[in-house]
Amino acid sequence: MLPKKYIEANGDDVFARKPVGTGPYRFVEQVVGSHIKMTAVDSHWRIGVPKYKNVTFKLVPEETTRIALLRRGEVDVADVSRERVKELEKEGFPVHMRKEEALIHVWWILGPDGRTPPTNDKRVREALNLAIDRNEIAQSIFGGYAEPAAIPMGLTWSFKDVGFKVTPDMAYAYDPARAKKLLADAGLAGGFTQDVYAFQLPGFPEGKAFAEAMAGYWEKIGVKSRLIPVDYPAFRKMWVDRKAPGAVGYYNVANRDWIGAYAFLEKQGYTPSKLNDTVNDPEVDGMLAQVLRQTDRDKINALMRNVYTRLRSEHHGVPVVFVHSPYAASKTLGKWNPGSVMYDLFLDELARK
Repeated sequence: MLPKKYIEANGDDVFARKPVGTGPYRFVEQVVGSHIKMTAVDSHWRIGVPKYKNVTFKLVPEETTRIALLRRGEVDVADVSRERVKELEKEGFPVHMRKEEALIHVWWILGPDGRTPPTNDKRVREALNLAIDRNEIAQSIFGGYAEPAAIPMGLTWSFKDVGFKVTPDMAYAYDPARAKKLLADAGLAGGFTQDVYAFQLPGFPEGKAFAEAMAGYWEKIGVKSRLIPVDYPAFRKMWVDRKAPGAVGYYNVANRDWIGAYAFLEKQGYTPSKLNDTVNDPEVDGMLAQVLRQTDRDKINALMRNVYTRLRSEHHGVPVVFVHSPYAASKTLGKWNPGSVMYDLFLDELARK
């Protein structure tokens, strides 16, 4: 929640340097590229007096350095990669998991006029989904800290809000034989070639290994994937500008509640949206357009459920896994629930033993 008068009077640049909000901490100092310091307010409307007087967020991009700081007792909490979890647990550091923090989702870049062959054929999109062994990816790429996903662009934190349930028939089976048959039915018994861009993303260090694994699964059903290493900003420009129609991209989208999920769907899956570049479906457009016109929550929930059902039935993308994000804590900290609200780590719930 931001102060309108303060921003209007001072501008965005001043606000970025000296922000004001409604949280339990007051901004003290920011050193770009180094740290942000905050101090607790005397009493907060939600949590009373915060447990910690001062909080400093250190910006440390290198994981090795973050772990070294943790080992030396210079930080209390550090985000770590999934592959380092067991190592730190053996050393006695508590590791707290933020469950299903992000969906790893794959899609095909649209052309200027929408989907391009061959993924404009629903059978091809289903085949590419059935070719993926999601359980194996969860174990081999993400070290077991992931769960198979079933709904394209489906964010599970919103499912409870809108009453959507993923039924067993919605889960994609690993079925390369059926995938080959679907390709043959679509006139592609000999397969086809597609470009797969490989890049790293924040919070997704497994990105390139993930892209290689996906290409390997598709190779088994006759789809030849050209792996193209690229920096993400360069890929994103091609994606948004639709300069690589039919090419494969991926992202780790932060999980969201229902209104956050709607905002994500409107941005990425609503044709009139400037940034729509993953879905081109008039039925989805119609349902998304109705959501914010409604004031009846039951009708909103029904629309959201129908959007998810349509995305799944038309195979608008390849939902692969939900990843759990690990945070290693100092040995002096006790229980902590990082929560399930986008970007909120519930730091006020941290407690010393």
